[in-house]
Amino acid sequence: MVELTGTTQKGKERILVVEDMPEILKIARLILEREGYQVFTATDGDEALKILSKEDHIDLLFSDIVMPGNTNGYELAEIATANTPHLKVLLTTGYAGGITEDGTQGRFTSNMLDKPYLREDLIRRVQLLLANTSLEEQIQKVSNSTPTEAMGLLAIGVKAIDADHENLFGILSKCKDISKSDTQSDELNLLVLDELLDYVAYHFKREEAVMVACNYPSLDIHKHVHKVLAQQVADKKEMFRQGNLSPTELFEFLTGWLVHHIQGMDRDIASFCEGNLEDIEREIKGL
Repeated sequence: MVELTGTTQKGKERILVVEDMPEILKIARLILEREGYQVFTATDGDEALKILSKEDHIDLLFSDIVMPGNTNGYELAEIATANTPHLKVLLTTGYAGGITEDGTQGRFTSNMLDKPYLREDLIRRVQLLLANTSLEEQIQKVSNSTPTEAMGLLAIGVKAIDADHENLFGILSKCKDISKSDTQSDELNLLVLDELLDYVAYHFKREEAVMVACNYPSLDIHKHVHKVLAQQVADKKEMFRQGNLSPTELFEFLTGWLVHHIQGMDRDIASFCEGNLEDIEREIKGL
């Protein structure tokens, strides 16, 4: 159930809420308007696209995934961000099956809010997305950074998770370095991808233990997103092996994948870990 109590720092940005259930749409609009946001509403993807075409500047799209009409939430997000690259996207669903496993839409699975959501959950996620600088700008910065520099930009403040992320970026840096080499780059990159897949599985297991230890409310949907992301890495490896993906494209995809996930779902974990960091460290040491 969504609650309408409490206060937070007021916002001023413009948000488009897309939801086919009238009561949920009304509640979401009230929550966001009470926080100072200018809210536009639509009941399906086609109506949302008409609003986006008429309004000069929408800062954030908050959309359900499964909706009637010709355009679902993923398709809406794809079209909207293609036309307006600065647009932030937060998707919501009440069904685990609503999360696509199509790798082309994987960047949106990182910014997911499951239903039913609390007022505080919605506001926190909206504020987090709007406070971030352009994700594309951050991806570019991270791409040109060392693993340590990257984590200076992306750290979420949970030691175990940040250490894992730094190791993941270290593995990605190997891909980048190998792609510049003239010798056996494809074979070496495949070995590095195997290393990445192994570490991703290890990291997701540890991260899920952290979420259990801090009673993270979106554990189930986050775990499903982990499954989707791991499959995407495996799919990209196969594309690379078949010669359908260049080393540069592979590195850019993997970097963007991690930045989107860290800035989306992972950063949301941190607030639930406050005061429990020692317990969390003990919890994951046995893994």
